[in-house]
Amino acid sequence: MVDKVLSKTIGKHVQPVTDEDYPQPTWEELIEGLGRRLRCYEAEVELVDNEWYICDRVVVDALRAMDPKQRRLFLGAGPSAKQAVTEDLPQEGRLKGPRRAAHALFAANAMGFSLYQTATTALAFVTHAVGISLPFAAYTGLSSVLSVVLGPVGWLGVGL
Repeated sequence: MVDKVLSKTIGKHVQPVTDEDYPQPTWEELIEGLGRRLRCYEAEVELVDNEWYICDRVVVDALRAMDPKQRRLFLGAGPSAKQAVTEDLPQEGRLKGPRRAAHALFAANAMGFSLYQTATTALAFVTHAVGISLPFAAYTGLSSVLSVVLGPVGWLGVGL
């Protein structure tokens, strides 16, 4: 239907795009592509090691971009970090266990639609860094998973 409308609008015959035109990459291909892009891929090690190398590279790059005060706050070192985490909290309730999860869930819900935008932007960034394009279904699937996790299912999990 869409190809017929486009054909009449553009004046050319438009071929519909199928999954055969854009094969889905495997997890190994994604990790290899991203690792090569970040210059931290090693072919002779196992997949899990390359996954860790990518994680390490992202954290190291983030730490390099921070100033010393931000690094101390991020790493939880120094008096300013302790004060930021424990400010205005009673002594016995220092954001432990389920309370941390509830606070994270509340903060994620408070972000509203910007959380969905950030998640899809991050997914697009990662896949673009690897050099692939995901179908629209991947983005809607991510949004669906977020809505389930941030909805009653997430609150039920925190409560349990």
